[in-house]
Amino acid sequence: MQGNIEQLWHAGEGKAFWVLGDLYTFKVTGKETNGSFTVIDQVIQPQGGPPPHIHHREDEAFYVLEGKFAFLCGEQQTVFEAGSFLYIPKGTLHTFKNIDSKPGRLLVTITPAGLEEFFYAIGTPAADATNAPPFDPGIIDKLMQLAENYHMEIRLPEK
Repeated sequence: MQGNIEQLWHAGEGKAFWVLGDLYTFKVTGKETNGSFTVIDQVIQPQGGPPPHIHHREDEAFYVLEGKFAFLCGEQQTVFEAGSFLYIPKGTLHTFKNIDSKPGRLLVTITPAGLEEFFYAIGTPAADATNAPPFDPGIIDKLMQLAENYHMEIRLPEK
């Protein structure tokens, strides 16, 4: 049986969105994988990363391409640098933060696919991949409202 290449992106190519100040370039999504998985090349700004959260539907795998990241997985926090790999099963509280002084890159695989729709909903298409749009504080409310629809719990820090 011979397969066909459904999606082919070269370096720097893909469907790009600004998500919470970071650049997410979607290399392959559920549309191309029949819902099996999504792969995202993420450029995370210094001190950038998502709030702590739990996915109740998806597993995530992170490969650090560039930089230095602090990952919280459950109760354990560990620093990972370029070449490191981390798997986070669904149902696990987690987050990450770029602790380097320059942007870092992660290659993220999410299975099953579908979470990309959440990122599209809270993000902004990146016509310019070099300049993030200004931060909109209202995005946190939108993030919280949409999380349940995507089987997620967001754990914002207490004020």
